[in-house]
Amino acid sequence: MRTFSLSALLLAAFLSPRPAPQARTSLWGVALALHPREAARQGFAYPPDPAPLRGLGARAILLTPSWNVANVHGSELKPGEVRDGTLRRVIRRAHELGLAVALAPWVALEEAGPGQWRGTLDPADRPAWWRSYTRFALHYARLAAEERVAILAIGHELSSLGNDRAWGPIARRVRSVYGGPLAFVANHDALDAVPADAIDVLGVSAYFPLARDTDASEATMRRRWRALAERLRRFKERHGKPLVVFEVGYPSRDGGAVRPWDDSRGTPADPDEQRRAYAALTSALQDASWLDGLFFWTWFGDGGAYDRHYTVRGKPAEDRLRAFLSRRTSAAPW
Repeated sequence: MRTFSLSALLLAAFLSPRPAPQARTSLWGVALALHPREAARQGFAYPPDPAPLRGLGARAILLTPSWNVANVHGSELKPGEVRDGTLRRVIRRAHELGLAVALAPWVALEEAGPGQWRGTLDPADRPAWWRSYTRFALHYARLAAEERVAILAIGHELSSLGNDRAWGPIARRVRSVYGGPLAFVANHDALDAVPADAIDVLGVSAYFPLARDTDASEATMRRRWRALAERLRRFKERHGKPLVVFEVGYPSRDGGAVRPWDDSRGTPADPDEQRRAYAALTSALQDASWLDGLFFWTWFGDGGAYDRHYTVRGKPAEDRLRAFLSRRTSAAPW
């Protein structure tokens, strides 16, 4: 199977009528969180300035606006809390700083029972759901085209719907208005639920558990990440398409490496567990020439030793990310 390089796809987007921001785009960076209500509650500036991410070594940022659905059986999406005007301002500010932008809109549930999330969606009215989802996808496709976004994900962690035949028609509709590469972001436990024929780039939310024990050593986590890196390399090889890790991160709390996807548990802060997890990740992927990009999740708020969320700001893991990004972006082949 022929493998297409991400650099070729981004160059084609640059030459298209709706170009990416720059021909030599490097998709190595950090997700910038847009949470207006939480920012207001905690007194953080909103919208956040992408400038600190440039200082961290990022050459791109990931933005993830959401639309809402009532529950896992809902069939109608409606706009979420991130306003388009705010999103456009952040994108334009990123471009002023020389940062490329990846856009990965996602679906949020207004009500969710135990074990329910966007990865378990089961719409009661499938035709209505896909009509609504197409409007959602086209909305962000138009915005991405107008703001010269480098890459657009048309699906984000939608595990239960990843193999639906509707993705092909949606991708064709999106391509009618957006000329850049299209991705689908698969959840770490659903790499077989990917509409590979409909997209240009494979995406992954890589929240793989690294340990069973909250006190697991860095060496244990390194062994786990080496095995995961090989799994991701085979995933890319199987489909013959570029691979970008759209999300990977660890909350700085006890158990953050055991359940990386969960930053809601009431466990105490543990910045060293976060550091060990990031040391394992960056060691495994620093020289992974087969990987086409990666975004760390996520940058939000002031951080610091007592913060228990994903940001590495003011924590021991910050230096790990800076070293990784500085080396990867300086060696980017496009």
